[in-house]
Amino acid sequence: MLRMTSISSAAPVWDTVALLHLFDAVEAGGGRVDGALKVQKLTFLAELEAKYRNLRAAHFRFFRYTFGPYSAQLASRVEDLENAEIVTRSGVLTKRARYILEYVKPEIDTSEATMEAVDVIRATGRKFARRPGTALKEYVYGLKVPVVELGEHLMRVRDIPFGLDIIDPARESLEEVGDFSSDVLDEIGEELKMSPEKLSKQDQSYRRTVTEALKRAATACS
Repeated sequence: MLRMTSISSAAPVWDTVALLHLFDAVEAGGGRVDGALKVQKLTFLAELEAKYRNLRAAHFRFFRYTFGPYSAQLASRVEDLENAEIVTRSGVLTKRARYILEYVKPEIDTSEATMEAVDVIRATGRKFARRPGTALKEYVYGLKVPVVELGEHLMRVRDIPFGLDIIDPARESLEEVGDFSSDVLDEIGEELKMSPEKLSKQDQSYRRTVTEALKRAATACS
């Protein structure tokens, strides 16, 4: 399998898509990503499983913190998605989120590595869908994982010294996924920039934007 050390320019868009798949899988499994503790531990578990398959399922750096692996980048990304009303604060996908997932599906389906990464993410979400954040914290504490800052030395999470990087995609030789076309990157990038107020159904620009986006989606799927 090809291994890459550089991070694609598509990483921010892919990370959003990866998170939406994770949230969607949890919801499908009868749960909710209803707190920072749960989203942190689920994303860590998904990245860890993908790493074992030499895939870079997301680009969030995790270091040992108070409640185990923590990613400040992930916390910021989730906050952005909530503020944009792409996911709710109770962990439910909105129509905007489902539009994004539908729009990128044709390109995901063209890459075996990307499809495998999505499968890993969704399987993680389904497996732990009903577990609360506190239970996930205890589960992760007991895992023995490779620590990137210690040269991939295996350590139980609860024994890893505070502040050490556990996962850092920028320093790991993993295969990049989600290398979307420029058209898809532009479309999703614009979608992520739009504020909820801009997308008010009473706004003429909203109706024009949605019509144009649907036309582009239809063209991409034809």
